[in-house]
Amino acid sequence: MGLLPLPRAFLDLAHESTHLGRVIIKVLEGIWGLNFLYMCAGGMGPSYANSRVFDVFCKGGTGEHIVMGHYVSHGARGTSTQAVLSSEEDWERERGREREREKEIYKQMPRKAGEVRGDTSYEEASQLRILTRDDPGWECGGCFLGMVEGGGMNVLRKALNYWDSTNVKVVNCGLIFSM
Repeated sequence: MGLLPLPRAFLDLAHESTHLGRVIIKVLEGIWGLNFLYMCAGGMGPSYANSRVFDVFCKGGTGEHIVMGHYVSHGARGTSTQAVLSSEEDWERERGREREREKEIYKQMPRKAGEVRGDTSYEEASQLRILTRDDPGWECGGCFLGMVEGGGMNVLRKALNYWDSTNVKVVNCGLIFSM
């Protein structure tokens, strides 16, 4: 029996008491994807649960994207976006190895709505950017984490319908395993 594929991740979104739905993300392998999976599962302590949409850029236009992933930092005041997977030294070493592979993947990406990217720095590694409108010229930078699947884009569009999208919250998150 071979290795199981990476699980998919989910983020359940709500605005105040209104449940908006579930966003399912197919995750790419590698240190960035693994950090994202740990944040969805809460396996290293912090998780995306109870985090909020931080900002929306280019709202209504080409390149519109949601920024989220500021989790409640245990033992510190406020929120954080720091990597949870490894030490900063290990993160930087792995980041160098993966950058070359990621560049090849990024060249093949269509920059379509649903692309999920994360920051490559250790201090901001858990921050997410989800492209909600196609943009062939999108130069977000960061690292490619995966793609939103199924009806997840409809959920994100519901979140964008609120005047102040920063009141949209991740009420639950986790992993979905396939056999």
